[in-house]
Amino acid sequence: MINEVRAGRRPYSLHRITLEDAVEQGLYQKICQTLKREWSRERETQWKRELADFYGENAGEELYCIPRAVTGAFLSSVLIEARMTAGIPVIRWEMPSEFGERSEDIRRAETDAFLENRLAPVLEALEPELPTCFGEDFGRLGDLTVIWPMQSRERI
Repeated sequence: MINEVRAGRRPYSLHRITLEDAVEQGLYQKICQTLKREWSRERETQWKRELADFYGENAGEELYCIPRAVTGAFLSSVLIEARMTAGIPVIRWEMPSEFGERSEDIRRAETDAFLENRLAPVLEALEPELPTCFGEDFGRLGDLTVIWPMQSRERI
């Protein structure tokens, strides 16, 4: 999406504001004013340290606009869109946010039902003599998972 905005294909503008930028512009002072607390440079420094501790290894990404390789796009959407082919099935599985809190038995049963009812029919329709690959973009916390099985039209 960022690349699309930069290329002018989306009518948005990009803004990069780090925690340091926001603090320099008075964020912590405004928090103190709202909470009726006395501001001090020491308290501001302590607050930033606590915030960084809270985010842990994600602090760079969440507070300082530093993308992490595990969450960034290795292939741009432009590159992906240029190589899309009609007819490749895309199977989507979206679970509610509380899915991860359900019991193991319930999660397994729901997963098995998805595999049997949605994915198995697509896989069974593949031609066994064609080279096959399988792409997946999975949700880390139970949200949208997208799967696309593909086959080359050339026989091996």
